[in-house]
Amino acid sequence: MKQIHAILWMILGIALMAGCIADDLSECPTKENVTLTFSLVDKNGKQVFTEQVEKTDLILFNGKGLFHSSISVPTGKLDKNRSIRLALEPGNYTVVAWSNLIKRVTMCDINTITNPEEGFVICHSDETGDPLYYAAPKETGFTRNINPTKELFSFNVSKENGAKETLHFIHAHKKLDIYVKGYAVNGKLPIIEVEGNYKGYDFYMNHLPGNKITLRQETVNKKTYGEDLANAAFYTSRIREANNNIVIHIINPTTGEKAKSVALNEVIKSFREFDMETEIVIPILFEFFDGKFEVKMPAWVTQPSKPEIN
Repeated sequence: MKQIHAILWMILGIALMAGCIADDLSECPTKENVTLTFSLVDKNGKQVFTEQVEKTDLILFNGKGLFHSSISVPTGKLDKNRSIRLALEPGNYTVVAWSNLIKRVTMCDINTITNPEEGFVICHSDETGDPLYYAAPKETGFTRNINPTKELFSFNVSKENGAKETLHFIHAHKKLDIYVKGYAVNGKLPIIEVEGNYKGYDFYMNHLPGNKITLRQETVNKKTYGEDLANAAFYTSRIREANNNIVIHIINPTTGEKAKSVALNEVIKSFREFDMETEIVIPILFEFFDGKFEVKMPAWVTQPSKPEIN
C-alpha cells in the first residue's frame, strides 16, 4: 500500500513540475507532444545551425503572457533533424529563444520575470560579447538584418495533435575583425578598444537603454596571407545603421595612451560596396607606415575563401 501511495505522489509531482495542474489529470500530456526544430541558413540556403550554434536557451510563456518554463539545449543534444521534443499541456504559447549565450552574454534571472516585457540579455564582459542568434517571430529565410519587433514567436498546442514548429534564427551580433600593421612599442603589440557598444537587448530586440560599454583586448600576432599582423576580434551587439557611435581606439601598450581613434561609421563609409546592414563580419586593417596612418579594407577580403557567417 505504501508503495502505491509513493507511486501516486511521484506521478503528481511530475505533473506539477511540467506546469500541468488540473482537477482532471487526463488533460495533462502523458508523452512528448511538441516538436521544436531549429534552423539557421546562410545566403546560399545551406543549413548551418549545428556549425554556428553551441547551445540555445528557450523561455516559454503561456497564453496569458505569463512565464511558464525555460530550457537550455546544447546543440549536441538535438536529434538528426535539429529538433527537441517537449511535453506541454494544450493551449497557446509564446517562446523567446536565444542561441550562444555562452560566456560573456547572459540572460536575466528568469526567476524574477513574469512576462516577456521584463526579459533581457546583457553583456557582462569587458573584452567581447558572444556570437548571438535570435529566433525570429516568423520565417525569414536568410537575412542578416534584424530589427526590433512587436511580435514574438507564438504557437498552439492542440489536445489531439500537439504541435510541430520551426524556429528560424537570425544574427543578433556583429563581428569586428580588427588588424593592425606596422605598430608596436618596444616589441609589444597594441591594445584595441571598441567604445560605444550597446550592452544588450530586451526580448523584443530593442537595445537596452543606459550607458554603453567599452570592450578592450590585447592584440595577438596572426599570420595572414604571409604577413604578421596584430589582431583582435570583437563580437558586438547589432549595428543597424552606418550612423552609429562606435569608436575604435588603438592603444599604446606601454603608456595606455590612445595612438589613434577612428569612428566606425567613417570607416564603413570609406569601404565602397560594403553594406554594414547586411554584412556580419567587418574586417578592418589599420596600417602605420612612414609616419602615416591609413584605414582600409584588407586586401584578402576580396580573395576566394571559405565564407564566414558568424
